[in-house]
Amino acid sequence: MARDVKKIDNKGRFYIPARIKDEFSGDLVVTNSFDRGYLCVYKREDYEKLEKDFLGNANYFSRDARIFQKLIIAPKIDVTLDSQSRLTITDELWENIGALRGDDICVFDVGSRLEICTVETYKNEDWDYGAIERLSEKYTASSPSSFGNVTVDNSNSDVTNPTAN
Repeated sequence: MARDVKKIDNKGRFYIPARIKDEFSGDLVVTNSFDRGYLCVYKREDYEKLEKDFLGNANYFSRDARIFQKLIIAPKIDVTLDSQSRLTITDELWENIGALRGDDICVFDVGSRLEICTVETYKNEDWDYGAIERLSEKYTASSPSSFGNVTVDNSNSDVTNPTAN
């Protein structure tokens, strides 16, 4: 994972880090992250898989499923890089993470997606570096999904993470 600090310009755009611009040069989707204070930039095909997996398993009588739809699926926007490798994100999505035009943001390359937060959010995170060993055992390369194995368990109508045992 790499972290770059970028500035949101006066049109709501930021530069994609040069080393990954080719990987994120096609059709993209930006939406809220599963983590409060973050946005995610997905390649379109990865986002469509996430949405299809969720919608195919969702129990629409579940409050958690409806919240997921409202917070992750509904606010999504379709974007592409402009000729100068910038992404334009709506003010609404920037406001969801507490960012304004002119603010510095952190852009994380986490493989299949980018995660974005404000520099302040990053500085205020309670990073538990002691948990790295525990987390590495829990989330290994054998995990089947690049989306953190998020599924919907219809037996109790809750959004679950099956590897969180």
